[in-house]
Amino acid sequence: NPYKIVSNKVLEKLYTKALPEASKIGAIVPAATAFSALTNADWNKLKSVGTLKTLPITFDSGTSRLTFEGAQLLDQAATLLNYNFPQYRVLVRGHTAPSGDEAANVTLSQERADLVANYLLQVHGVPQERIKAIGLGSADPLPREKNEAERAYRNRLARVEFILLEDKK
Repeated sequence: NPYKIVSNKVLEKLYTKALPEASKIGAIVPAATAFSALTNADWNKLKSVGTLKTLPITFDSGTSRLTFEGAQLLDQAATLLNYNFPQYRVLVRGHTAPSGDEAANVTLSQERADLVANYLLQVHGVPQERIKAIGLGSADPLPREKNEAERAYRNRLARVEFILLEDKK
């Protein structure tokens, strides 16, 4: 069977050559970046390098409780943040659809952003100094797509975004 790996010696050799600090396959390689605590002013000075694209992380309607699917998607996003983008800080931005009291929307979006940040911290070990959560309410809506139904559009507005930031050098 040409798809079955019989000996992992070749893979181990390649792995240790690419990551010399790892002694064997499966070793945990420490993150290259140590993050220090930042003030709000320092966070505002960070350079945005992009938004991590994920499927929408879903919550129970009108609450900051993750759905089962939302938790699974958050686990996938955490894996990307930890293994693919370990050098960047993460701004977690919570959004809601425009409805009702805007002050309540801001509060709900902040609760959702805080929940996501705490989940990344508690469950996935993302350093606290690496994450900041903010709630924007319905202040920053997405543009509506051509021929998009109202219900589909409103469902896209309630979201959590991961903005990757790097320290300006």
